[in-house]
Amino acid sequence: MEKFNTNYDGKIYLNYIPNENKMVEFIVNNERVMNLCVEFQFQRIAQKIIRELPSTLRTDEDFERGIEVLKKYVVFSEGGR
Repeated sequence: MEKFNTNYDGKIYLNYIPNENKMVEFIVNNERVMNLCVEFQFQRIAQKIIRELPSTLRTDEDFERGIEVLKKYVVFSEGGR
């Protein structure tokens, strides 16, 4: 089995999926980021994202803050946002 770098602390590159509904936009993109973290075992990045996300995600502003957290660790394509 291939050994992945669980301490990888670089950036993830991913296409951004925009949506008019901020909740859907955040959930879709967050799920895609977390799936990549699981697949490549980027545990450090996943932990940082989870730590920095707002404790409650209820309003559009909360979801916008969540998207900004993702942008710290993910370089999203120019096409999306």
